[in-house]
Amino acid sequence: MGLFLKKRVEMPDKMILGNTEFVFDRKLGFHVGEWTVWDRKTKILLEFQSTEGNIGDIVLEKVNWVNDHKDTIIRAFLDENDDCIDVVNEMIEDGTLEADGKISEDEFVKALFVNNVTIFVNGSETGFYIDLDAEPDYFMGHLVCIEVDCKLKLKSADSTDNTSNTKDKFCGRGNARNGIRKETSTYVNLERNPEQIGE
Repeated sequence: MGLFLKKRVEMPDKMILGNTEFVFDRKLGFHVGEWTVWDRKTKILLEFQSTEGNIGDIVLEKVNWVNDHKDTIIRAFLDENDDCIDVVNEMIEDGTLEADGKISEDEFVKALFVNNVTIFVNGSETGFYIDLDAEPDYFMGHLVCIEVDCKLKLKSADSTDNTSNTKDKFCGRGNARNGIRKETSTYVNLERNPEQIGE
């Protein structure tokens, strides 16, 4: 069951968390603000499923975790999609993707950034999604969605693709959850034990 399927709690249209104003966007159905993630201004979307605990601390903890675990998140994605760079290079070779030439793992990793973080605020049960993007656009208009549960365990956000074809995994299908996302999102399975994420 996805994090975003639970009942929402009504909150004021505007709120301040840290020094940032989060404003409810009726079109998206989320409170939206911007914080720095991986050295880049990033949209943070909040859905409130409970008002338990200090909301500012809860949200900040999740964003800090994303900042502190960049290498873990990227490595988990690469491990699960171990031929993704080969797929990108195949698309470059056949002209599907424009680039100066084949890319290395380092070039691919340097291209990755967080497009947005969607946090489902629910006290101690707060989980979130990280949407990875790339510049240049190696995902060809798609995002890679990674779900992180309340225990900070990376896992699949949805089982929309059970094939072993990496091209379909990160360049393929999926449904956008909100208007901030690119046209489609793709979910990857990233099961990790707490020992693997530095706990």
